Amino acid sequence: MHLPSFLSAGLAILSASFALFAATPAVAEDYVCGSSAPYLANYDFAQTYEVYAIAKYTEFGACGSGISNSDTAPAGASTLTDIFPKTDPITRAILLGVASDLPGDPTGQQHLVVFTNTAFAASAQGIAFGTLFPTSNEAQLIAALLSMANGTGIDSDYDLLSNFASGVALTGPNGDAGFGLRDTFAAIAFSNGQTIGTGLLYATPAPTNAVPEPATWATMMLGFGMIGLALRRRPVRRVRFAV
Repeated sequence: MHLPSFLSAGLAILSASFALFAATPAVAEDYVCGSSAPYLANYDFAQTYEVYAIAKYTEFGACGSGISNSDTAPAGASTLTDIFPKTDPITRAILLGVASDLPGDPTGQQHLVVFTNTAFAASAQGIAFGTLFPTSNEAQLIAALLSMANGTGIDSDYDLLSNFASGVALTGPNGDAGFGLRDTFAAIAFSNGQTIGTGLLYATPAPTNAVPEPATWATMMLGFGMIGLALRRRPVRRVRFAV
């Protein structure tokens, strides 16, 4: 094979192998307990109004509990996902978020949105936030959610939201508000509870990690080898400089 065409072939093979590598779906390996085979927890729902600064609180098996960073769900159908180990399925979950400018609101009015099981949601209709959760402050929770969404959240914001979800909302005066895998849930907007959306939490297999297949590695090595061989066999040109 002629050297330029040999080099071109190597470059083409290398380019194709990088394309295969780039096409492999990526999943962050940030789950630290349970098995190495994670699942996706899908919060599939539809709501009447946009809900933003959504934080997901979860309790799952031996991995304990925690609250995630924020998401936004526009009005209509939405799916929010999280990765969890298969050996530690979600036992309880609750989502917190913010909605603005509901009917009858002055411009800019904000509301805390709590995603609960449907039985809790039914019992919360038309009831003020302070009646359901007398030891919590709605405005403080909204501020903490917005701080998380803006990337300025501090430990006290995470603690406030986590403590509300685990210690108050999940065991509040109207019973346990949490839901688990294969459970339906509802989004309730306060200050006076009104349901603005419903959904389902279910699990699906997580996508494959972004690790090249053996064939991809072989293709990349072949491309590098052909380029190296072509460069090695290329004749050296001497240049004479006049002094």
